[in-house]
Amino acid sequence: MASSGSAAAMGSSSTDPSSAPSPRDRIMTHMNRDHQRELSLYLRHYAGLSRSAASSPWLKDCTFEGMTIAAGGLGGKEFFIEFKPALTAWEDVRPAVVEMARASQQALGYSDITVGHFAPPQGFDVVVFGAVAFYFVCWLTLGFVLPGTPIWSFLQTAFPGGPRFYRWLVKAIFLPVLGIHLSECYWFHRTRLQRHGIEFGTGLWWTWIGSLFFEGLPGFWRFDGIVAAKRQEKETDATSSVFQTARLAVLRGDGSATLNASGSLAARLSSDSPTGHFCETNNAISGS
Repeated sequence: MASSGSAAAMGSSSTDPSSAPSPRDRIMTHMNRDHQRELSLYLRHYAGLSRSAASSPWLKDCTFEGMTIAAGGLGGKEFFIEFKPALTAWEDVRPAVVEMARASQQALGYSDITVGHFAPPQGFDVVVFGAVAFYFVCWLTLGFVLPGTPIWSFLQTAFPGGPRFYRWLVKAIFLPVLGIHLSECYWFHRTRLQRHGIEFGTGLWWTWIGSLFFEGLPGFWRFDGIVAAKRQEKETDATSSVFQTARLAVLRGDGSATLNASGSLAARLSSDSPTGHFCETNNAISGS
């Protein structure tokens, strides 16, 4: 009897509402775990910090008036980001931070679609990658192309113009080839990697840049394909979520909810806000 009473006490203790984390704590845990990028964007847009200063941020406090965010790049210096207007309930936090993230992304030139993986070259991309890599191998081995060597004899019979023309050609196009491919890397960083959340100097950044250096334009096409697929997936998920909400509203006989769901669909499909990043954790943000 005592053991059953103890078990009952343990059961009631485990479901005690007072032991559950508060809405504020859930919001802070969720933001620090899953939305460091957004915290960094808030610091850069609303506090005017540089990318390096806003690195490794963490949310230290959240109230109805605003958020206190520590900037890791400044040794934990705190900045207060104000909610305008001030909130009246914890349920208001999610739409507020979503809108602030959208405004920050737009002001800083970022996309609401982030890419977090590398896709290796395939098909024609491999051919281009191999051809450019082969050229640089030719340039690196020019010192071995000397009269009397086997490669000299091979070029005399196999390369138009012979080994001397081969040496001249490889040297002549080196700077143009290098300049073109470095320019492509710079443009890829500015218009693709940085815009879609791949930070300079990270392992993923080096992987993409290293591949792009050798393949050039096919790398742009492949990256754009990833972004397009992610955007399509996001829009499909948004549509499915809203239709499910509308279906439940119809089953409950709630016509106003159905109209609200339809309006929500139009807003989500036309907006650049990062709702996709937050929708799966609505309970954590809203505290409901």
